[in-house]
Amino acid sequence: MTFSDELWLVIIDKAILAIGVLIIGYWINRRLEKDKANEMIRQKIAESRAQTYLSLWQLTAEIDTLGGEPVSPKRVTQLLDKVTDWYYQQGNGLYLSHPATSLFLEGRKMLKRPTLEASALKSVFSRLRTQMKQDIGVYTDNEARLPVN
Repeated sequence: MTFSDELWLVIIDKAILAIGVLIIGYWINRRLEKDKANEMIRQKIAESRAQTYLSLWQLTAEIDTLGGEPVSPKRVTQLLDKVTDWYYQQGNGLYLSHPATSLFLEGRKMLKRPTLEASALKSVFSRLRTQMKQDIGVYTDNEARLPVN
């Protein structure tokens, strides 16, 4: 093999290596940009979720005031209308996590029953508030399991 042949092999080898480095660098840059964009979206959602959770927190305070005696059908209808409006018309259901959505819909379903057991409804919405605290990072998973006295 002549010097010229060896030189071409070295040039080709270095060109392939350079192209490989460029491809990897491009891929890493695209991945970082995508991760950065996703993080910005998550931050925007978190801001909206915090406002949404605050309004739901205030709505669940009304449920907490239910006494132990049977709740009037008129009051049940009012509560059902409020939670339904909050979830659908105001679009707040978009921001609930999957576990929070399940608890919310469980509570909403209870409000549709012919007879309402106030203590069971309070329990569901209490679990919902605990889940909301987990969702926004106020509670860890372990803290959420501890009773609040």
